[in-house]
Amino acid sequence: MAAHIPKHTHRVVQHVQPRLPGLAGLTHGNNNNIRRFAVIIISHMHGATAGREQADGVVMVTHDTSLRRCTGRNTNIYDLTFDEVRKLDAGRWFSAKYAGTKIPTLEEVLDLCKGRIQLNIEIKPNAATPALEAETIRIIEEKGFAHDCVITSQSYETLCKVKELAPEIETGYILALGVG
Repeated sequence: MAAHIPKHTHRVVQHVQPRLPGLAGLTHGNNNNIRRFAVIIISHMHGATAGREQADGVVMVTHDTSLRRCTGRNTNIYDLTFDEVRKLDAGRWFSAKYAGTKIPTLEEVLDLCKGRIQLNIEIKPNAATPALEAETIRIIEEKGFAHDCVITSQSYETLCKVKELAPEIETGYILALGVG
């Protein structure tokens, strides 16, 4: 059976996190939004993020492929255009205080973090986002962030693509391990 490949070509960097141990417990709104990165910067921490590609090729930062948990819309981010995703509220689910929070683009996160913190950018590829690695590298290099980030993934193929495109960018393989 052929994989579903949407007509759009959004790219989504799935998860971006600070590069400091212990940040996982920091909760200010949802997982990946501009407010969270601002809090991290104020706290002088390093950031982590995940990227996903949207239907029209824009690299967005969100933890999940599905938008249901953070926006209430039961659809995958790569099936929507940038404008459709931008209309969604990604903060109200957490608290009325965060109502109106938008899912940021990778460019917005890098602009906010440049010169302030380093990032762990996790790429979570799938068949719907074949250009995710290349577009993520393009943005990182365009924003001058190549030496201020590490790209991680559970996909060895993704890390090989990253090294082929940008050997100077540090990479890390995420390995799931079950014990017991």
